[in-house]
Amino acid sequence: TVEGRDTIANGWSKRLPSFRAADVPVTSYYKFEKERWAGQVMRYYRFTNSEPSKLGKEPRPDGDVKAFRLITDDKLYAFVGRTAVKYIPINESVEMELGPDREVLVKPTLMNWTKTDLAFDNNGNVKGWTTKETWEFEVQNSKDIDVMLDIRRNFSGDWSLVTDAKYEKVDATKVKFVLPLKPRAQQKLTYELTVKHGT
Repeated sequence: TVEGRDTIANGWSKRLPSFRAADVPVTSYYKFEKERWAGQVMRYYRFTNSEPSKLGKEPRPDGDVKAFRLITDDKLYAFVGRTAVKYIPINESVEMELGPDREVLVKPTLMNWTKTDLAFDNNGNVKGWTTKETWEFEVQNSKDIDVMLDIRRNFSGDWSLVTDAKYEKVDATKVKFVLPLKPRAQQKLTYELTVKHGT
C-alpha cells in the first residue's frame, strides 16, 4: 500500500512516494577499476533494506531512490544523486552510483618489471616466459568522513599474486582490495604479480 490520497485520471498512471524513513544507515563506498572507469574513483551510497536499517518490514517495489544532503544549519538540502532500482527483497543491499569523486585518489605506479624463464622450442623460437610486475598504489582520502575503498585489478593468463595486503579473489581474472580510509588519510598498497606466458 502507498500512504495518502491522490487523484489519477482514468487511463493515466502516476508515481507516488511509497515511504519516508529517517536515520537510515548509509555507507559511503568508493570503487576503482581502471578498465571500467578509465582511472576514475566512482562514489556509491550503500544501504540495506532491513529492519535494523529502519526499512525492511516488506520488500520494496521498482522505483527511484534519490539522495540529498544537508548543506546549511537551517536544513537546506542539496541533491546528491539518484538511481533506478528493481524490486528490493528484505535484507538486500542497494548501491547508488553517484559518479566520479575527485576527493578520493588512487594512483597506481608500476615500480618494476622483469621477464625470466625463457623457454625455446626445437626451432629456436620462444615458446614460454614469465613476467614479474611490482605495483604500488597510493591512496588518499581528502574528505572529512571515513570511506571504504574497493580497488579491483584484472589479470589474464596463469597468474599468482604476492602481497601483505588482504584481498579477495572475485573470479579467475579479478581480485579486489577493500581498504577503510580515515578522514584526511593516506596509505600505500603494494603487490607482486607473476604471470606465466606461452607453454
